[in-house]
Amino acid sequence: MSAASHVIVNIDKAGLERLILDKMRAAEARFTVRVIAEKMGQGVVKEAKQIAEVELHRRPTERRTKESLRHGAEYHDSFFYRVNMAGYPRQILVECGNRHPAAPIIRKGSTPHQIPSTPGWIRFPAGKGSHVARGSKGTWAVNGPPWVSTTVAVEHPGQEAALEITLRAAHKYLGRK
Repeated sequence: MSAASHVIVNIDKAGLERLILDKMRAAEARFTVRVIAEKMGQGVVKEAKQIAEVELHRRPTERRTKESLRHGAEYHDSFFYRVNMAGYPRQILVECGNRHPAAPIIRKGSTPHQIPSTPGWIRFPAGKGSHVARGSKGTWAVNGPPWVSTTVAVEHPGQEAALEITLRAAHKYLGRK
């Protein structure tokens, strides 16, 4: 019988990192990492849209603000992701967010405030004496005066809770709580 011969090589952390980085510098590795990062961004955006659909109502076009209409898309449709490979191979960033003008308010919450008057039409919710639905998805009166012309400013009650939809979507996508 022949004796087995073997050698133990101790690779330190810095040496292992050098080996990995050398492999990652190859063009095909960079492409693969980019594809993975793109899929992560798409996954987070998909989760964020699903959370927004469940937790926020869609506002009819006639009830959207001028700023919101200029922006074009609704909040639900304004999520984005961007992959930044500038620090590759040591750092790859996947930035996810929402470009809608109301995004900072939805993300962090707001104190009570007044929404300036804009000529237009509003709808009275069923069973309420006010045209403010107070954030609910609302049920609208069928027999009453459903539409009323207004130029009155609206007192918004604010949004106490910060919703952090994009952050929650990232945690959900990555399997964190």
